[in-house]
Amino acid sequence: MIREMLGWLLDLLFDDFLFKLLMVILVSVAIALTWGAVQESEAEKSECASKGGEMVKVGEYTSYIMVGKVPVPNQVPEYACEVKR
Repeated sequence: MIREMLGWLLDLLFDDFLFKLLMVILVSVAIALTWGAVQESEAEKSECASKGGEMVKVGEYTSYIMVGKVPVPNQVPEYACEVKR
C-alpha cells in the first residue's frame, strides 16, 4: 500500500518536473530566437551604415499564423539598404 502511494507520488512529481523542464526549454528557445533576430537586424543596419547608406522601408508582406482554425494576419515590413550618392 505504501509502496503504491510512494510510486504514485514519485510519478506525479516526475511528470510535473518534466512539464516544468519542457516549459523552461520552450521559453529559453523563444528568447534565443528573439535575441538572434534582433542581433541579425542590428548587424544588417551596421553593415548598411558602414557603406554610407540607411535602411529604408520598401514594402511589407502579410503572413498568416493559424490560431486553432482561425488564420491571423501578420504584416511584416521589409527593409533594404539605400546608399546615397
